[in-house]
Amino acid sequence: MKGLSLLLPLLSTTGSSSIGAALLQLLSPLPEEKLLAELDRELSRPILPRPVECRPAEEGDIPAIMEIIAQARAWMDANGIDQWTEEYPAAADYRNDMARGECCVLTCGGAVGAVFTLYARPEESYDAITDGKWGSDEPYASIHRCAVAEQWRGSGLAGEMAAAWAELARGMGLGWLRIDTHKRNRAMVGLLRKSGFQYRGNVLVGAAPPHDPRRVAYEKKLK
Repeated sequence: MKGLSLLLPLLSTTGSSSIGAALLQLLSPLPEEKLLAELDRELSRPILPRPVECRPAEEGDIPAIMEIIAQARAWMDANGIDQWTEEYPAAADYRNDMARGECCVLTCGGAVGAVFTLYARPEESYDAITDGKWGSDEPYASIHRCAVAEQWRGSGLAGEMAAAWAELARGMGLGWLRIDTHKRNRAMVGLLRKSGFQYRGNVLVGAAPPHDPRRVAYEKKLK
């Protein structure tokens, strides 16, 4: 792909710019400018330092976790997504999750790059799903309060986090994953669809007015 972005200038200097343009058209239905923009975007994606590992979160992770949450909250606010508030999620939420052994972080080269909470306790709000239904009444794990550090957006770390959800749930002997998100959170919806989740309906969460309590619910059957 990198060679393509260099191809047009090279062919232009040899008097073959028309050949370069034709080649780009053959390789992609996108206009030349959009193709090059796509190529530049791909080349600018951050490269994750290895290894990427999932482990239980610890008290010492709280500063890094809350920095990630602040970044995610700012991104939501900038994109008009009324999902998290100034008070939620708070450090106390993650400390409670840690005390129950339900909070995990993903580290990239040893540094915290993502956080999530996963548990097998029944989620009360999921019992009142509307406009659809869950795929099964079997026990499930649900995912909450997840976010990826700003510097690793677009790196593939979110996909590795989704894979970690499935691995942890299987290790708990569960066959289903459930999660909810705001309908305008297209980044999360895209991740869920790419990771094999299916839309099941709508649920209401405990968001205090004037915040929007409506969420779209997704589910994945683990193989």
